[in-house]
Amino acid sequence: MKITASQYSLGLLEAIQGKPEKDLKSIVTRFVDLLITNRDQHRLADILVAFNEAYDRAQGEMGATLVTARPLSAEVKEIAAKYLGHKTGVKKINWNIVEDQNILGGAILRYEGRVLDASLRERLRQLKEQINQ
Repeated sequence: MKITASQYSLGLLEAIQGKPEKDLKSIVTRFVDLLITNRDQHRLADILVAFNEAYDRAQGEMGATLVTARPLSAEVKEIAAKYLGHKTGVKKINWNIVEDQNILGGAILRYEGRVLDASLRERLRQLKEQINQ
C-alpha cells in the first residue's frame, strides 16, 4: 500500500512534536532516509506542503485564499474568517488575498483543498448551463 503525502506529513509532525531542537536534525534525517528507502523522495514537495498545513492546523491556524474582483474590505475579511473558524475550528487564518477582475464580482474561497465559488462569473456560467438544457 502506498503511503500518501498526508500520511507522511502527519508521521513527521508526530515525530517532532515535543522534541528538543537538538533532536530535530536526526529526526528529519531518518525521515529522508525513509523516503529514499520507500523510493518516495520525488514526493518531498507534496509532503512538505501537507506538513505545513498539518503543522499550522496543530497550532490552531490555517491558510486560505480569497479571490475577489475588487479590493477587500476589513468587514468582508472578518466575515470570511468567522465562517472558516466556524467550519474548521481554527483560531487564526493566514490569508492570501488575490484580486482578479475576471471573476466580475463576488468571491472565491479556497481552503484545505476545498473551493467555494460564489463569483459572478460562476453564477453566469451556471445560468447559461441551465438555459442550454
